Amino acid sequence: MSKAEPIAHKLLDEGARTIAFLSNLAPEVWAKPCHGEGSDWTVRDVVEHLISSEEGLRSQFRQISTGGEGAPEGFDIDGFNASRKNKLAEMTHEQLFERYTYSRNRTAEFARGLSDEQLAIMGRHPALGMCALAEMLKMMYLHHTMHIKEIKKVI
Repeated sequence: MSKAEPIAHKLLDEGARTIAFLSNLAPEVWAKPCHGEGSDWTVRDVVEHLISSEEGLRSQFRQISTGGEGAPEGFDIDGFNASRKNKLAEMTHEQLFERYTYSRNRTAEFARGLSDEQLAIMGRHPALGMCALAEMLKMMYLHHTMHIKEIKKVI
């Protein structure tokens, strides 16, 4: 079995758990401050971040899988994240769930299509630095799990 299949399965499993959790949040929770001391991010902002970061990272992963370097050296991840804040503000919660699910499914499909050789390709992740594409994909579901834990702390 390819090393890609367990990664794709984990992405889908974590994504389903994330949607199940988010879909049960009370409406008032979405406006609660979240994401650490001094941050002006709300629970909703964090959910939007999960979507935009996944879409951006998947684009970088595609580039790496075909020989690209990934994130430019010195990439300002905090600046990028701040620039994406409120880009999905017009979407309803249901639309966010649909976009999240669609994006996660595309990421899992992408992962599933990678060969073991491609999973071993080194590239620059915006937060991790140089690492193998397999590690970047694993970090994607860990990143989401970390943010869900932050949300759980405020509810």
